[in-house]
Amino acid sequence: MTYDQILDAIGTILRDKLDNQHMDAFAPQARLNEDLYLDSVLVLETMLALELDHGVALPEAVISRQDLDTVDDLARLFAKASEPSGTLVKPAKELVLARAEREAAERIGVHGEDFVDIKVHCFVSNVCHAVKQRQLDHRPFFFGVWDAGFAVDKSWRLAYHASEINHDFFRDWFERLYGAKVRQWYRPGATKEENLATMLELLERKKESEYLMVMLDLFHLPERENKFNQNPFPHYLMLEHTEDPAVWMVLDPDFRWEGRIEKQKVINAIMQPTVAGGFIFDAADIRKPSAIDLRDYFLACFHEDDNLLTRATREVVRAHLEGRDGLKLA
Repeated sequence: MTYDQILDAIGTILRDKLDNQHMDAFAPQARLNEDLYLDSVLVLETMLALELDHGVALPEAVISRQDLDTVDDLARLFAKASEPSGTLVKPAKELVLARAEREAAERIGVHGEDFVDIKVHCFVSNVCHAVKQRQLDHRPFFFGVWDAGFAVDKSWRLAYHASEINHDFFRDWFERLYGAKVRQWYRPGATKEENLATMLELLERKKESEYLMVMLDLFHLPERENKFNQNPFPHYLMLEHTEDPAVWMVLDPDFRWEGRIEKQKVINAIMQPTVAGGFIFDAADIRKPSAIDLRDYFLACFHEDDNLLTRATREVVRAHLEGRDGLKLA
């Protein structure tokens, strides 16, 4: 395929297969992340679709290259691989596996072992981002996630967000382990407008080393599309000012994304009735946890003879089997 044909194919994939809502920005110089809002998963899906649906082999350079920023970068790499003199390439699956093996051999963690990043809990991912920035090991803090709070709603469905769920366990242990106090600035008894005013004031005067977290409804930020999209979508992320007073920098460690979004769009997502919450902490206070505290944290998290999620899942299955509250198996 020629460069122009590959460019057209990329546009077709984004529009028809991935249902990208930002095609008005599509052009050779459009940035994959900032303009088209493609995260690493969606970029990889685009690459695979080029190979599987359009017969363009996936060049290894695409997998290993770190400066793949624009549509033009992507199209040129595939066009080069399509040339008769291009380097012989392997199927995408083989390349992905080969890259994983290569990175596993090359990555060195803070204690010398293979470093594997974990993203499964938005509150924990946010505070752990600051730990990583201090060149400390954040992974032990994820011990607590396997028994993190969740709810079973009136329809007998598991829910990760509910009014009765709080993050006090993680806040207390984060301070004990890493030394930084995570202060709740959001007041449950205050109005949305009052809490927004508090957040704006904190954002205006916070120190460079401080991180401001806020819960918003990600469903109302179409710029942050991802394959897990749902309605509502309560989610914690962090905010920073930019040189443009009408635009905020949004940092979303849980989905490995950061970018600039219009301030009013972010505020609209914060003001939704489906969400409520916010914290602030100073990364300058973060320190290395002691071995004793890590041991105590693990013991506090690990329940040898019980698991809340397993127990609740078992009860949900029973409710469906027994037809409670009018439930019927499909």
